[in-house]
Amino acid sequence: MPDGSGPCMSPCDGAIGISCRGDRQTPLPRTPYTPVRHYLHRRRASGSMCKSFILPNGPNLECGINMNLWSPVWAVCASISVGVLVYLLHQALLPQPLPGIPHEVGSAKSILGDLPAVAKVSETGSMLEWLQQLCYKHSSPLVQVFIAPLGKPFLVLGDFREARDVLVRRIAEWDRADWAIDGLGGIGKHHHIVQKTGTQWKLNRRLIKGLMSPPFLRSVAAPNIYQGITDLLDLWELKADVANGLAFDPSWDVSLALLDCILPITFGRSALVAQSVRTLDFLKETDLKPYVAAAARRNHLDFPAPVQALPDFVLSILRSSESIADSFSWPRPSWYWAWHWLWPSHWRTSSLRTDFVRQQVASSLQKFRQVSERGPLEEEERIGCAVDFVLERELDFARREERSPAYFSEVINDELYGFIIAGHDTSTTTARWGLKFLSDNPVVQTKLRQSLHDGHPRALAEGRLPTVEEMMTASIPYRDAAVEEILRLAGSFSFLFRQATCDTVLLGHFIPRGTQLLILQNGPDTTLPGVDSVVQESDRSTSSQKAALHRGVRAWDPATVREFRPERWLVPSSAEGSLSFDGQAGPTLAFSDGVRGCYGRRLAYLQLKIMFTLLVWRFELLPCAPGLSSYAGLERLTRGPKQCYIRLKSV
Repeated sequence: MPDGSGPCMSPCDGAIGISCRGDRQTPLPRTPYTPVRHYLHRRRASGSMCKSFILPNGPNLECGINMNLWSPVWAVCASISVGVLVYLLHQALLPQPLPGIPHEVGSAKSILGDLPAVAKVSETGSMLEWLQQLCYKHSSPLVQVFIAPLGKPFLVLGDFREARDVLVRRIAEWDRADWAIDGLGGIGKHHHIVQKTGTQWKLNRRLIKGLMSPPFLRSVAAPNIYQGITDLLDLWELKADVANGLAFDPSWDVSLALLDCILPITFGRSALVAQSVRTLDFLKETDLKPYVAAAARRNHLDFPAPVQALPDFVLSILRSSESIADSFSWPRPSWYWAWHWLWPSHWRTSSLRTDFVRQQVASSLQKFRQVSERGPLEEEERIGCAVDFVLERELDFARREERSPAYFSEVINDELYGFIIAGHDTSTTTARWGLKFLSDNPVVQTKLRQSLHDGHPRALAEGRLPTVEEMMTASIPYRDAAVEEILRLAGSFSFLFRQATCDTVLLGHFIPRGTQLLILQNGPDTTLPGVDSVVQESDRSTSSQKAALHRGVRAWDPATVREFRPERWLVPSSAEGSLSFDGQAGPTLAFSDGVRGCYGRRLAYLQLKIMFTLLVWRFELLPCAPGLSSYAGLERLTRGPKQCYIRLKSV
């Protein structure tokens, strides 16, 4: 039309550089010929009408094109494109299994991987048992699971020989795993347990190195453990009298008693009031008849707890353990801590424990100043707790390095607080399992009591408990074997975490750098029969083959590996007719192994030896009803028994 308001009825030369606006034609730069431009040219030449259309790589054409004809083509193309993109995205998000390593096929086809299975077993069983069954199901000591959303698969290793090889001889290839660092680091990111093996880890370890030395254990740790356990037994003396043969749950008592042990070891006896003593005083002042009457219907007695709240610092320890356990129940521990620190209550708890540790450090420094005024003293007189020892070490290192001592550093704070958590939670869990094992194995308990009497004849003759000095010096193989067997079967940690620091090989399979490994602490070879699979010797590492050649292969009898038998740790000694304890008699990973093994293992042994010596000397543990004797585990920070009841009878 003359005014340009009508459609262009003439052939469009837009494809060759002409823009049509009504009857006006404006020359434009020539643009490349494409099939789309040819199609538009043909449609406009036929008189089709359109709105403005933008050609790819070219100018706008505001001329006729029938969009109704174009829409079906566009819709089909768009649908195909979206479908392809969705498919490609789905494939990219699927777990990527490592070649040749068994896994659940269905899990590899789901974006969620094994998370639905993990959620299910968390409600009805334990993740440890699920991982154990995967090894048996696939007849392989090495399987892979997909438990980290959008992450690499985790390997699960249920082979003691290869596990020990990884932990002891291949530390350059396998280090602390990111998963463990994320979970444990939420409370103390400067503690040595969450450090990769390197300079900082070595600096932390040298600071606390002497806390496991014989002098510190003998002069500081042992007396405090002895006092804490005797306070616990006094409490149980009252409970046994009131219960009169009924069972009661000792879990809370054990937890507080071992706090009564570890807190004075760390800060000195003046730091906090003993919780066992406080509970005993409370029960003496409480009318317990209503509780005894109610117990007749349940076949067990629930004792009341003190109304007065626990000290804030004690509560912070218990809450910290729970928080760490909660972090491992999330798809990624780091997600939990990101959420955790949004709440003011958690900031207050963190501030409380930091302030308490700083107060104890300040008190120790004040004591140092007073001691220095009196002149030089022997180490046993200077060092009364872990704080004293660590501060003296820091002062010594500062002098050597010509710097000011950092007494209030985050490293010292986290090391001291971590010393408490690590020394409390694992020992509590192991002690609870030990109570169950001894209660359900009266023959073993009788042998243990007799061996203790034989090892402490003077205490037996005088009708008293053995002293700390007597227990520290006595050699009682059966006692050591019983403690080792408790540790083996307890398996307080479900698994140990490691991560490949480089491309490596495990049981003949290529493992890329960054792959995380779960070593079953409680499972095939250690507490269960080995997986029914023949691993070719050539598939094992060179170091594993050499170790087997030089030291032989240790293995338990599959028929008795599940049983509580302390005798498995006893071997003939040089003395005719006698037996000696051999801690290397067979597979166990109670304290991990290698340079990254449990730092506090000596302290744990000492706690358990003193506890079960005094307990078995003073009481007989009677079997409980089957309904109170389940061996199902409950996985939190450590793996404890769901049910733990005892019946005590004074000896």
